[in-house]
Amino acid sequence: ELQQHILNTCALWHPTTRYDWKSPPVQWIYLGHVCSELRATLLSMHQLWAGSVSTSNSLIVVKELVRRAEGAPLTIKIIGDHTPEPLLHFLLSNLGQARAIHICHVHPQSFAAILAKLEGLNIPSLEELKLDNNAGDNSTDSLALSSLERLVNGTTRPIITQCLQSLTLKRAW
Repeated sequence: ELQQHILNTCALWHPTTRYDWKSPPVQWIYLGHVCSELRATLLSMHQLWAGSVSTSNSLIVVKELVRRAEGAPLTIKIIGDHTPEPLLHFLLSNLGQARAIHICHVHPQSFAAILAKLEGLNIPSLEELKLDNNAGDNSTDSLALSSLERLVNGTTRPIITQCLQSLTLKRAW
C-alpha cells in the first residue's frame, strides 16, 4: 500500500502528456524497471493505467494501456483533430467504460459524430464530462440547430450516468 502511494506521487510529478515516439506514453513506467516488486505494484494499479489511455496516438499502445487498466474506468481525451481514425474508433467504442470524457477542439463533423456516439449511452462510472466545440470556425451553428431540431422532435436520447460530478459544455449543443 505504501509503494502504491509513492508510485501515485511519482505519477503526479510526471503527469501524462501526449505521446512522443522518443519517449514512453507515461514517464512513471520507468519505475517498473527498477525491480520486479515495483513492476508488480505498478501493474496492479489499474486506475493509474486507466487514466493514461489517451497519452498515445498509437492504437497498439492505447490497447495495451486499456488492457493493463483491467476494467478500471478510463479517462478518454480526444483533443484536436490529431487522433488517427482507427484510434478514434477504438476510443469511441470504449466510451461506456469511461470515468472522464474530454472532447475538445475537434472538427465540427467529428464533434457531431462523437455526440451521436454518446447519445443514449449508459456510462455508469462517468464522473466528468467535458464537451468543448470551440474549433475556431462558425460551422457549429448547424450542429446547434440540428441538436435543437432533434430535441424538439423528441428523437434525442440522454446520456445515462449515475455518478456525474462535473459537466462542462462549451458550444456543445
